[in-house]
Amino acid sequence: MREAPFPAGQQKELFPEIEDVWAAVGRFVAAGLQRGQVRGLTAHGLGPLLADSLESRSLTLPDRVLREQHRARVAVLAAPALLARIREACDGPGMVFKGPEVAARYPQQARGFVDVDLLVPDAEGAQRALLARGFVEEAEPGAAWAHHLTPLRWPDSPLKVEVHTGPHWPEGLAPPRNEELFGSAVEASVGVRGVLAPAPSHHALVVAAHAWSHKPLGRIRDLLDVVAVAREADPAESRRLARAWGMAHVWRTTLDAFEALLTGGKTWPLRLWAGQLAGLRTQTVVEQHLERLLSPFWTFPPGAAARSAATSLLDEVRPAADESWREKLQRTSAALRRPFTAVTKHDTLLGEAASRRRRER
Repeated sequence: MREAPFPAGQQKELFPEIEDVWAAVGRFVAAGLQRGQVRGLTAHGLGPLLADSLESRSLTLPDRVLREQHRARVAVLAAPALLARIREACDGPGMVFKGPEVAARYPQQARGFVDVDLLVPDAEGAQRALLARGFVEEAEPGAAWAHHLTPLRWPDSPLKVEVHTGPHWPEGLAPPRNEELFGSAVEASVGVRGVLAPAPSHHALVVAAHAWSHKPLGRIRDLLDVVAVAREADPAESRRLARAWGMAHVWRTTLDAFEALLTGGKTWPLRLWAGQLAGLRTQTVVEQHLERLLSPFWTFPPGAAARSAATSLLDEVRPAADESWREKLQRTSAALRRPFTAVTKHDTLLGEAASRRRRER
């Protein structure tokens, strides 16, 4: 793993209570293992780190952990060849973020990923060029993407390629312009000539925004990804950029939650709707509903947060776009009967009703 210079003073500015981030993560993983939470560690994306920890102590890897380690190693090996093929097919600058770039900052690159995210000035043109060179579309029935085009795959690669029109950003916040990201881009870690990556302060915020867009404080690895990149950036510059990009609340909430996890503390989000992080478990039904109602207050300034929460409340009480009031009441009744059931189990019990589409805002 490439270790960038990271003065102790900068780490203390990020996490005053943590002497060494990766050592603290190792202790957290070891504690989860001691409690028998292998399933929880892998569910939160920490399987490859757990595998390396077990191997360093000459302990047997459970099958689930071994599979996670294998997938991570295959992805790390496959990414450079795939990016080289992409670079040959596409003219102009190309910027890779998340996936292999974040993995390069983990100890022994112990982080799995299934796709390569690529930002280019002309997404449609790059998509056409890749298709012309033998890449094939890997369409998912009924799926739609606001921030990238249809995923592609090279026939013999285990990784998908997602050509982005821009970074994935939390709804209600304006993403930075692509020109700003390219203007301060640096050479990527993957070792492919001509492939760029966002500057560390930019990249850390892009990773934080992407994770928050999918699910605020969803998995521990989401937080760890942000920190792995943020360690290479000047904390003051990251804070300034977070304010400029409207990400100040998300940024601070992410860092505070990470520090609390590793020091045994609790932030309000961890108490109210993200308890699955400290518990190394799946979010419950009631936590999921609280997340939808309360996470806006950790995303936006007070006025915008109140408006977003009100809209979320309306979404909670009215039927989804593709269901009747009767179906909505049945779904609500099921949720009230099992508020502390894991969301995954609850959705399995609901069947097709679990995939109801939320209304467009």
